[in-house]
Amino acid sequence: ADLALDVHGPEHGPVLRSHILFAAYVGSREMESRALEWSWVDFARSEVSFKVAKFRKPRTVLLLDEAAEALRSMPRRTDEHPQVFRTVRGLPIRGRSAHYWAWNPVRAAFWSGLDERRRSAIVDLDWHSLRHFCGWYFYVHMGFSDELTAYQLGHSDAKLIRDLYGHGKADALERLKRGSRVEVRPI
Repeated sequence: ADLALDVHGPEHGPVLRSHILFAAYVGSREMESRALEWSWVDFARSEVSFKVAKFRKPRTVLLLDEAAEALRSMPRRTDEHPQVFRTVRGLPIRGRSAHYWAWNPVRAAFWSGLDERRRSAIVDLDWHSLRHFCGWYFYVHMGFSDELTAYQLGHSDAKLIRDLYGHGKADALERLKRGSRVEVRPI
């Protein structure tokens, strides 16, 4: 996300940096974050509503502190366009080409900074990878259930979360050990 500042400079860099962090910590689809309006963000309740969503099914999800901070760090525009994220010219992001014009140079800068071993470990790094980060972050890092992670990402089946991010099993032995040491008092 910080590479967006280097690649796009002080005018558009902060907007794209916030867009990247928002997508990574909320798990929004590209079309959802492109259409996001300020009125759909509820900082007080830590919620964000996507009125434009896949299958035309609006949804409301958790706004993590990291995503909220990214939004708060952005300059708020006062023109007639309500969209949060904008193009370099300040217009709403209407098509994928405008979005990728901004994203691809940041992706290339990130990719070029990786060593060969790390590059081979990462299959691809597209915008959708930010959703995968969010899934991993909720399921593995934060320890949310597969059901709650699926809800955050807008998936109807938690099995997809288990299949994609089965890393939840990575610390299973340690969790079992902690659970076995719970003191049980006889009644």
